[in-house]
Amino acid sequence: MRWCSPYALWFSLALVACPGGEAPPGDDAGVSEGEGEGEGEGEGEGEGEGEGEPGPANETCATALAIVPGPSVQGTTVGAGVDLAPSCLTEPSAVGGDVAYSFTLAAPSSVSIDVLSQTEFAVALLRAPCGAGDELACADDRVFGETLSVPFLDAGDYRIIVAANGDGHGGASTGPFSLALDVGPPQCLGDAHDPEDDVLAGARELGAADLGVSGGRLCPGDVDLFVVEHLGGILSLDAATATAQVNDALLDGAGIVVGVGAAVDLGAALPAGLYLVSVTAPAATLADPVSYTLQVSHGCPGDAADHATPRTDDLAAPTLLADPVVLTGRALACGDIDAVRVSARAAGIATLRLTDAAGIAVTAAGGTITDDGADRLITMALLPGASLDVVIGPTAGVPLTYDLALTWEWAPPSNDVCSGAVALTLPTALDGSTLGAASDRNGACNGDGSAPEPGVRGGDVFYLLPVAAPTSLELLLSPRDPAFAGTVELYGPVAGGACADLSAVPALGCATGRVRAELAAAGDYVVVVESRAGRFFQGAILPPSPGTFSLTVTGYPAGFPAPEACGLAIEIAAPTNEPALVEVPPAAFSAFNDAQGSCGGPTPEAVVSLTAALDGEVEIRSLPYSFDTLLHVRQGDCADGLEVACNDDADQRFETESEVRFVVTAGERYFVFVDGFGVLPPGAGAELTVRTVP
Repeated sequence: MRWCSPYALWFSLALVACPGGEAPPGDDAGVSEGEGEGEGEGEGEGEGEGEGEPGPANETCATALAIVPGPSVQGTTVGAGVDLAPSCLTEPSAVGGDVAYSFTLAAPSSVSIDVLSQTEFAVALLRAPCGAGDELACADDRVFGETLSVPFLDAGDYRIIVAANGDGHGGASTGPFSLALDVGPPQCLGDAHDPEDDVLAGARELGAADLGVSGGRLCPGDVDLFVVEHLGGILSLDAATATAQVNDALLDGAGIVVGVGAAVDLGAALPAGLYLVSVTAPAATLADPVSYTLQVSHGCPGDAADHATPRTDDLAAPTLLADPVVLTGRALACGDIDAVRVSARAAGIATLRLTDAAGIAVTAAGGTITDDGADRLITMALLPGASLDVVIGPTAGVPLTYDLALTWEWAPPSNDVCSGAVALTLPTALDGSTLGAASDRNGACNGDGSAPEPGVRGGDVFYLLPVAAPTSLELLLSPRDPAFAGTVELYGPVAGGACADLSAVPALGCATGRVRAELAAAGDYVVVVESRAGRFFQGAILPPSPGTFSLTVTGYPAGFPAPEACGLAIEIAAPTNEPALVEVPPAAFSAFNDAQGSCGGPTPEAVVSLTAALDGEVEIRSLPYSFDTLLHVRQGDCADGLEVACNDDADQRFETESEVRFVVTAGERYFVFVDGFGVLPPGAGAELTVRTVP
């Protein structure tokens, strides 16, 4: 008798019911109704006995079922009591029953336990006989199925507990499962950097600041290598583990052995340069790896921008500063100097304030330096694209730290008001800036309307676009620096002088990235680019987001081109009865939203194309692992074809899945749009299952 595996059904994602009268072994649906004694029992004693059926025989540690490595065994928690609930259950208040299995290791080994199911389980490993404190490991971090791996176990008797977890709705997700045990050679679990840091090429760089390394773990014969950037002076190392040994060697010199577990100064002052530190643990064993911490202290501690060869914050490679910024804990010692390069994104006056800078020499050719008690102020007037280097240090030789803050007072752009709008031509591409721009109007979609006060409304700049003949217009806005966030708006056509009052002018579109106006009439149009307004966030008001941007304006006299996703369409073979997995990579998704279905789809989309081999019905389902998908299908033509199906949520359990079923004609081409319900996450892709419906 054929039967449908619930596990196979689940992962096919087809969710088609078993044919009538077929069921997996052990399912009540597999027993013929009305035959033999089953009919009598259903009316008589069977009716009463059904409620009191005994649970599985292996529902306690004392009755654990013995298993061997290799073949999987089938089990169930249906009817089992809650006797051995593992410690890692994610919903311990709504657990189902648990069952036990036993195995014996004749020698030290590594162990891997796999539990596969269509319900939610936890799996635990315990020493026999399952007493308090015998649990060794526990896993409950996946929705369907669990894998539990232990790298080292001594010879002896062990127990595996499989426990039904809560179903997320106050009940228990008890049911059948398969269990497989794999035993291998014993292993030693090192740290997250093994084996990369066992060789010089993989040595971890620790930088020039004082720091501590924790979480190190050494197996037999293992070595962890570190490169320390030393700016000069005494170098001190402390390996805080009784069995670890630290060896330090100048990369081009002799090694120095450091005493175990105690801080040691490596001789007199060492010159600046790179030093190699190796950590070993001769006493480490497979069963008992050595954990350690390493403390590094410098006589001339640097900061995050200091490097021994070369230093990235000196004159050879100054730190670039373009946005308002605050840098704290900047360190100077042993003749070190810091250099910063202030670069202007727009015309304005930059002010650099050094706090706690007494005793620090400062030079800035082209800037004005003033003392403000313990602070220094450097004022610089800069044009767009210009920059100025500020050199900080050296000190009198005493290590010290200071803070640095850069602020800007931007000059207003020439097109800050509508009367100064910059003239555009079709097509055009230009760079602009809202730095220093005031808010002359409430933007249609930049948040001005909800801004609590004028000071946090987004600044705006204006452009005038003449259109000689009816054409479809496309405006694209993108940031030139990460500080900018804003919108592009299109108004018109305008009459002479109407630019001064856009409230009486038709608004044709407003968006953060792209605005399209289909077959705009001949006339003059106003384009407005606005910074995003300040907004409330977790009880605070975030400031506006001015910055530099790029604006591209294109006219399409013959109408807009086909959706970008159609040109990126993925061709797939005609589906068969068996579900085929189709990968839709991030590169297949369009940059903008060009197409929507009758059930929605406001995000950028990707297209999968197929040609039917036979008349029939096709089922396509998205897997719920990437984003909240929405599917719609067009027939014949990707851009303007007739919609034949559209779906957002396939069912209520997984609202990120979508499923469409549609009738196909042999030889006809169909275009499946993989769209989104809400926001398309950056770098999102998708997976589909495609099959014909029997």
